[in-house]
Amino acid sequence: MAKISTNISIDAEVKAQAQELFSGLGIDLSTAINIFLKQAVRDNGFPFTIGYKSRDEMLADVGRPGDSDMDENSNETNTAEPYEGRAFLIKALNIFVNEGKASCALLQRKMNIGYRYASTLVEKMEDHDWIGPPEGAKPRKVLISKEEYERIAESWGK
Repeated sequence: MAKISTNISIDAEVKAQAQELFSGLGIDLSTAINIFLKQAVRDNGFPFTIGYKSRDEMLADVGRPGDSDMDENSNETNTAEPYEGRAFLIKALNIFVNEGKASCALLQRKMNIGYRYASTLVEKMEDHDWIGPPEGAKPRKVLISKEEYERIAESWGK
């Protein structure tokens, strides 16, 4: 496929943040833009949903801390009332534990989901203290071991 050079206007701060983010993923900004454009052409539109959901609505998609899935003060689970999205949350946690790092971009690639849902899963995991807080453009730290993951996955019904 022939390559052509294209000039686009990008906010300087957004460009710097994007370059730092994609550099951490091992790609440059040009490659990231090409990936986005290829997915947009493949999907015949944006490769994600454009819209607005409040933080509460997004967290409702995967459950909230204390919503009968987990006691806020412990890592003990209560599986009496499973919520939709639990399987995705456990799958995402498995990815993070195996990779040794946590980021929305990693979930987007491995689970083929959009940023909004990936960020909701990441927030949920942070709420449970399974992953650490954001550290700028660096991936978050995974705070649980593989053994702890297995215990969580088993008690949540994998």
